[in-house]
Amino acid sequence: AEHGLAAWVHGMRTQAWTEDGKSLYFLRFREGFTSLARFDLQEQTLHEVQGELRNYTDLTQIASAPQGKLALIASSSTTPARILSISGSGQVHIHRRSIQEEIQDSYLSCPELLSWPIKTHLSVGVCHGLYYPPSNPEYESRQPPPTIIKIHGGPTSQYRAGYSVETQFFTSRGFAVLELNYRGSSGYGRSYAAALKENWGIVDVEDTRSAVDYLLSQGLANDQQLVVMGGSAGGYTVLLSLIAYPGLFRAGICRYGVSNLFSLTEDTHKFEQHYLDGLVGKLPEHAERYRHRSPLFSAEQIEDPLAVFQGEEDQVVPRSQSDELVESLAKRGIPHLYQIYTGEGHGWRKSETIEDYYEKVEQFLRQYVV
Repeated sequence: AEHGLAAWVHGMRTQAWTEDGKSLYFLRFREGFTSLARFDLQEQTLHEVQGELRNYTDLTQIASAPQGKLALIASSSTTPARILSISGSGQVHIHRRSIQEEIQDSYLSCPELLSWPIKTHLSVGVCHGLYYPPSNPEYESRQPPPTIIKIHGGPTSQYRAGYSVETQFFTSRGFAVLELNYRGSSGYGRSYAAALKENWGIVDVEDTRSAVDYLLSQGLANDQQLVVMGGSAGGYTVLLSLIAYPGLFRAGICRYGVSNLFSLTEDTHKFEQHYLDGLVGKLPEHAERYRHRSPLFSAEQIEDPLAVFQGEEDQVVPRSQSDELVESLAKRGIPHLYQIYTGEGHGWRKSETIEDYYEKVEQFLRQYVV
C-alpha cells in the first residue's frame, strides 16, 4: 500500500495521532481504493479499521478529536462524499452529506480494477485503470459500448474509487468510462510515480494508447466510438494523444488543457512555477524538448473533432493557451467547439456553468460519437 499522496495541492492530510499520542491513524491507498488503519506504537501492531467504514472506498482529510474520535470525508463509487466521525469502537456517524442522495443504485456504476502489460521503448511494465461499465436499466446493446478514456490532472494525481459525478453522468447515459492511472500516477508506489520524471508527454500518451488497445482486445470498447477526455494536465495528454494517434478517437474533450509548455513556465502560479523542471527538464538546455512536447506546435496534426472548454480567469493555465490552439483548428476547418466561461478559473464553480458544460458535452458527443 501507499501511505502518502503527491503534494500538489495545499492542506492534504493522510494521518492523525490519537489524543494520547499512543497510536497513529493513517490512510492506505491500494490500486485506487482507500482504507483506514491504526498503528499502536506500544504494541507495534497494525490494525485495519473494519465495520461500516469498509462500505466506503475513498477516504480523505483525516482529523483526530478528543474522546478517541476520528473525522474524515468518505465516499464510494455509488455514495457521494459525506463527513463522518468514527468512535473508538468503530461506530460510524454521518454528520453531513455533500449532495442529495436521490439517484437509484441501478443508475450508478461500480468500478472494475484493470491492469494490463505495457512494452515501450522506455520500459516494460504494467498500467492501471478503473473501468466503469454503462449502468442504466433502460440501456441495452449487443455491441461494446462507446467508451471514454478519462485522463486525470496533476499530472501526478490519480483516479480513486470515490464518487465521481462526471463518470456517473456518462455511464448512466450508456457510455463506458476508463479512469486511466497512467505511469506517473500516484497510488502505485514510488517507482510507478517516478516513470513520469522528464517523460511527461511521452509515457502518459503511450499509456493512453495501451489502454485503448487493451479495452479493444477484451471486447470492452467499440473502436468506432472512442473518446479521450481530460482537464488541465489531462487536457494536455488529450491534445498529444489526438496528435500522436489521428483517427483513433472519434472525438476529444479538453478542459483548460496545456498547449504551450514555454508559456506554462512563464505564466503559471508560484506554487507550480518550477514543476516542469522535473516533468520535462530545465530551460534553456531542454528547449527543443519543450517545443516537441507542446501540442500547439503540432496542432496542425489534430484531425478529429475537439471540444475545448476554458475559464476566462484561469491563473493556472491561462486562456491564451486555449485561444492559440483553437485558432489552429478554426483555420483548418477542423470540427470543434470552443466555450469560454466568464468568471470561472481552473475548474467550474458556478452551478450554471456546470449545467451548461454537461449539456454541451452531451450534445457534442451525440453529434460526433453516438
